[in-house]
Amino acid sequence: YGMWSFRSVAPDVIARHFRRVDERHLEILPAYRNRVRFERMNLTQPGGFPPPGSVDVILCRNVTIYFADPVIATLTARFHEALIPGGWLLMGDVDPSPLPYAPFERVIFPGTALYRRRSAPLPVPSKPTWTAPAPHLPALAPTAVQPVPEPTRANLAALEDLAKSATASLATRFEASWRAALVRVDRHDLGTARELLDQALSLNRNRFEPHWVATLLAQTLDDTAAGAEAARRTLYLEPDFAPAHLALAMFRVRADDRPGARSYFHSARNLVCALPGDTPMPLAPGLTAGHICEVAGFYLDDEAEAP
Repeated sequence: YGMWSFRSVAPDVIARHFRRVDERHLEILPAYRNRVRFERMNLTQPGGFPPPGSVDVILCRNVTIYFADPVIATLTARFHEALIPGGWLLMGDVDPSPLPYAPFERVIFPGTALYRRRSAPLPVPSKPTWTAPAPHLPALAPTAVQPVPEPTRANLAALEDLAKSATASLATRFEASWRAALVRVDRHDLGTARELLDQALSLNRNRFEPHWVATLLAQTLDDTAAGAEAARRTLYLEPDFAPAHLALAMFRVRADDRPGARSYFHSARNLVCALPGDTPMPLAPGLTAGHICEVAGFYLDDEAEAP
């Protein structure tokens, strides 16, 4: 493995489980390598899967983005069946969430989310075995939040006063900061929006709302890379948030990655198309369920008709 693969791995973990090959590469210790068996299998075919309830961990990263929804649904169900109760599924940050297809439990860790087959209560590690990519604070208790106005232009002054308040709780300042940032982005006051957003993220990175506001800010700035990253973080924390699926699909289109965009268009459409077309989308000014269905359908139908 190249050294870049270990950028978020604690040094003591590397020392216990790996040895140096040269200045730029490490390899896993023989005690682990000798227990690995390599086999060929076709994920889309029923044969070859492990027996039900026999697997502790499945790592399937950056794979399901290439499959259509029916295949993703079948494959996710097979993963769920193969895992022991309490077993873990690790997906890539661009893969569709497995939650619409199988009854996994989503477990949040700093900077990421994992999926676990439901079982009797199991202890969740209080600290991950890897180093978090950035400092974070634990989620703030909802009881610590005093009433915070809705993110509207009429409430902007009150929101910014709360965000700056020295007497307000951290949870209240967090809520006020991301809501004020959302309004500032809508008003194209991007400098102030960035300051408010940075404050919200410094207070709590484990809520999806500030990451979504970062997505909207990047859209306004036409920053495809930053927007895609922010949208992925949004979906890690809120997998069923349709506007983020649509945003990430559009970022993929801009990056000329139509295969990567396809699954997100599917997810966006599936999440909202049963709703009345005029249903407004939360935290997405001017966006409705009908608009999401129309945009997703345009790209999916256009791709289906391509020779």
